[in-house]
Amino acid sequence: MSNPNNMLNDPYAVELELTSMLEQRYLWLNGRKYNNLNPDKFEKQMKLEYKYLNEASPMIFKNVLNGFLDDKYNLNMMKKMIGLSKDIYDGKKKQNEVDKGLGSILANKFVKPIIDKLDNEK
Repeated sequence: MSNPNNMLNDPYAVELELTSMLEQRYLWLNGRKYNNLNPDKFEKQMKLEYKYLNEASPMIFKNVLNGFLDDKYNLNMMKKMIGLSKDIYDGKKKQNEVDKGLGSILANKFVKPIIDKLDNEK
């Protein structure tokens, strides 16, 4: 793992903590671990255990806590974005290449359906 762009966040560490935190949340929800913690106390515990993830990417941290990444599509999209971050981090791709590719994916997902719907309504 190199870091030619001197990026602050290590996507490998983010991915590792994301995967582990998802597992801890699953165990908590199913009463197999942390079963004495209410949601607020569980969040505090996760902030202690996954400090790097919380500081490096609060959005990902919150998406694990609130269950957003329980949805397979959302989790897969997050994994793709982390994969792209790894490519930038390792110097395999430039930031602008990734931005264009991601922009295209998001446009096809969110903008194109709206345009298609408007065209069909005419």
